[in-house]
Amino acid sequence: MLNFLVISPQNPYQKEFRNFVKSLEGVHHTIVDNIDSAKAKIHYNRPQVLMVHISKISHTSLKGIEQIRSPFDLPVILFTNSITESDITKIKEMKHYYILGRPYLSRDVLGVAFKMVHNEMPEQQLHRRYMTNQFTSLSGLDSDLNMEGNITNLSISGAKIKLNAHSAWKEGDLVKLDIPLNKIRKNHSVHAKVVWVEGLESDNEVGVEFIPTDEVYNHLLGSV
Repeated sequence: MLNFLVISPQNPYQKEFRNFVKSLEGVHHTIVDNIDSAKAKIHYNRPQVLMVHISKISHTSLKGIEQIRSPFDLPVILFTNSITESDITKIKEMKHYYILGRPYLSRDVLGVAFKMVHNEMPEQQLHRRYMTNQFTSLSGLDSDLNMEGNITNLSISGAKIKLNAHSAWKEGDLVKLDIPLNKIRKNHSVHAKVVWVEGLESDNEVGVEFIPTDEVYNHLLGSV
C-alpha cells in the first residue's frame, strides 16, 4: 500500500482536492495544512511520496518543499491548476519531481506514484493526453498525398494517428487534418507537422504536432 504525505492548505478552495485524495483507493494518506506541519509528521509517518497542492510553482515554494524532501529522498508530485513550460523548466534539474495539472485522475496519480517509488521517472507531460477514436483525413500541404485514419491519442498540442494504410509521410511533412464533427454537422480543419512516423506498435502510425497558420505560409513560401 502506497503511503502519501499530502500538503494542502485548509481553505474552501482546497476542499475538492482533499476529497480527491481521500477517494484514492489502495493508499494510506496523511493530509497537513502547511510545510511546518509536514516537517512534524514526516519523521513518524515515513511516507513514500510527498504530494503538494500548489497554486503557483515558484523557486521560493520549491525551496521550502526541497527542505522537507531531500533528507528522506522522497519523490514529489506537485498538483496545480495548469502546467506551463516555465513550470517544467523550474523542476527540470530537480530530482524526483513531477507535475500534474487539472483534471486530476486517480489512474494518473497512482501510475506516477508507483513508478517514482520504484525509481522510475515518468516522462513529464506539458499537456494532458486524451484517448479517443476520432476519424480524420490527412492531406499534404506541399504534396498530393491523401490518407485517412483515426486519432487515437489527443492533446492540446498534437495527436497520434492510426492510419488505414502504410504511412507514406516523412518527418517534417506539413499536413492538414480534416475532422468531421458529426454531432454539430461541421468539419474542423487544423494544420500540423509530422514529427514521427511508424510508431512502436505498427508501421502505419504517425505523430503530428499542431502548428499555427503563419508557420505553414512561411514553409510554403520558402519551398517555392
